[in-house]
Amino acid sequence: MTAVPTEPTWVRSVTGRPDGDYYEACDRDELSTDELGEAVHEFLEGNDPDLWPETLTVKVFARMRPAEEAPKYARELLDKLLGEIDGTYGDPEGNHDFLSASEEEECLKIMTTAVAAICDKGSAWACEEVGAIEVDVLEYIKQEQPLWLEEEDVKKWREGLGS
Repeated sequence: MTAVPTEPTWVRSVTGRPDGDYYEACDRDELSTDELGEAVHEFLEGNDPDLWPETLTVKVFARMRPAEEAPKYARELLDKLLGEIDGTYGDPEGNHDFLSASEEEECLKIMTTAVAAICDKGSAWACEEVGAIEVDVLEYIKQEQPLWLEEEDVKKWREGLGS
């Protein structure tokens, strides 16, 4: 996960988590920008200055962690496994369970640990929005792209802000 180590002075506010795997300001379907400043730059480069807002909202996304769902997956797997075992090896009258309640609870703990370990080995593709960062566009330009301030269309935009 890429973190915002120290907030740049062009960051006005943060809602939720400021650290994430991806940052998005262009509302694209595919996330690819892993740096906050890069997301701001892409937005500004992709839009005419007369469309630039005074404050830009950058959404923060983090990869989902399937290991957090390990207890649910473990329960489903154990239920399926015990159903298969009971069907093949269990009491045909259904009077005796293959495992006692305490043995089943112990097996569920083992299964949960195993499922969590498997989930931790992989890299989830799915992401979820975990925060938002408000960026002062003029301050960003002053600090990160000062040469833009000399461009006529940026000067007109700035005049519209009253700066």
